[in-house]
Amino acid sequence: MPGLISSLAAGATAASYTPFPGPFPHNRNVTTDVTIATPTTWTEADYPGRIVCLDRLDVDDVLTLRGGPWFIFVDTCDGGVSGAINGDGPSGAASGTFNADYARGALATDAAPARAQGGCGGVMIFMCVREFTGEDIPISANGGAGYRDTGNAGALKARGGQGAFSPTADNASAAEEWDGTLVNTDTFKAYLHPFAQLLGMGGGASVTGFRGRGGGSGFGNDAGSQNSGGGSGIGGGGANVAAGALPVVSEPSVGALLDLALAGCLGGGGGSAALHSTGANNAAGGGGGGCVVVWAKTLTATPTLSANGGAAAAAGGAGAAGVTYLIDIP
Repeated sequence: MPGLISSLAAGATAASYTPFPGPFPHNRNVTTDVTIATPTTWTEADYPGRIVCLDRLDVDDVLTLRGGPWFIFVDTCDGGVSGAINGDGPSGAASGTFNADYARGALATDAAPARAQGGCGGVMIFMCVREFTGEDIPISANGGAGYRDTGNAGALKARGGQGAFSPTADNASAAEEWDGTLVNTDTFKAYLHPFAQLLGMGGGASVTGFRGRGGGSGFGNDAGSQNSGGGSGIGGGGANVAAGALPVVSEPSVGALLDLALAGCLGGGGGSAALHSTGANNAAGGGGGGCVVVWAKTLTATPTLSANGGAAAAAGGAGAAGVTYLIDIP
């Protein structure tokens, strides 16, 4: 399969793909050089549409790409020893909330105090580069790790992770079952999302019907149980008791990933979070991996691509892996 240098998705095999059509993408005659000399974050405000066209990008420190998808066209990308391009979903933490640019991990808090927060899903990154030079920098869209403390909650509390196609975060009403499978018949009616087979289910709970499906968010239940589900995305987000899942099409093709991006997919699904009256049972799931697709004509240096699922906290489930491609342009 000429042109396919490497691909990643946990346990997946190389998928078929179509090389970039037509001439190699140029830089629109933009002669701007950008150097990442200190930790830097790019957002929609920096590059409208998250479309970046540059003559040269020197990555000497960590460049964080917030949200996505990102489309980066660069003539020369030169990596430094400390350089990295990071589209990872944020991890859960002892304080703070997540930016809506990500498929957000759920947040469960209690005045006891007790806190659990799932990891966010990794974003979607597409890069077209004529030549990579310098160091072999990492380019990543990993899911964030879950976080929990061991404070006892006054009552059981659970929240579902956000799905990659859903505006619903910290879901506590009903699982969004968008793969055409009606599971939670009492609280929600299912429909079939057109991209359902390209998106992994969120982690399930001890009771079915809590996981997000087809890009939807998971469900969290406060009423007498600690069940919660992860959000659905390229890699499904983890639940408080189970790992996220890969999609039915376990390694979506490059064309399918572009379709997802243009339809507004956030990337990997968010992890769920749950609290217990016995704080040792608090748990949070990891976020699902997003995707990194890189087209390169000359690899004087070779970037390392990753879209791993985020780690779980305590008894929670890890996020599922996303997908990466490094494609050689003849």
